[in-house]
This record gives sequence, C-alpha cells and structure tokens, in this order.
Amino acid sequence: MKLATVCVISAFTLITACSNERPSTAALVSCPTIHLADRPHPAGKGIVIKILSQSEAMALLSKTQNIVGRPIDAAYVNNVRAIVRAEDGTSKTILIPYDMMIEVGDRVAFQNAYLSPRPLCSYVPNLATSKT
Repeated sequence: MKLATVCVISAFTLITACSNERPSTAALVSCPTIHLADRPHPAGKGIVIKILSQSEAMALLSKTQNIVGRPIDAAYVNNVRAIVRAEDGTSKTILIPYDMMIEVGDRVAFQNAYLSPRPLCSYVPNLATSKT
C-alpha cells in the first residue's frame, strides 16, 4: 500500500510527495498521513437520507481532502454527494456516479475510498455502486 504525505503550507497551497520522504522545504506546518486501500472493496448498503447541495458538497470536499491528506481524483470533483445511513447505523458520505439517479429514501450499495491509479497521489472517495 502506498503512503502519501501531504504538507500544508498555507490554507491554499499543498505540497504532495508520493512516498514517505518529506518534501524539501522549510515552510512546512503539518504533514498528515492516512492509509487508504489500494483498490475498491464493497463497503456496505444504506438508505439515502440527504442529497447535498453544491455548496455543501464543496465545503465537505475541502474538509475531506484535508483529513485524507491528498486531493480527490479530478474525475470525481463534481459528482453529486449524498449522506447515507448505513446498515451498521453510521452515516457515510458517498458520491453518486454521473449515470445513477437517486432520491432521498433510495437504498444503495457503496464501496470504500481508495488510492486512485491516476493521477498519482489522489484518491477516489466512497462511491455508490448500485441501487438495491
């Protein structure tokens, strides 16, 4: 499993290194590291309880990228995001594929977030895989 170190220099700038090596700069403030799977796996099923507005989704995306410590794969930036009440009782934020239509109350299966094979050092978020 690859590890990525993302170092926050300011609120708007990130330096990314795709290894455990520290980027060479004296301006580093923090370097969070998180482990992600190297491929997707089924992560569960749940009921859609909310579809996020575009502004809610973008605010959440910014927070998630900071927590994960890497940028989202650009192919997933504009997907619709939904909150799902999973079968285990937890709430999950998932992305909806462009070709899937959902409504509050729909039951969906979803997969875990994982390292993106492209571009290097990005991630693919939790993603709905089907309506069930």
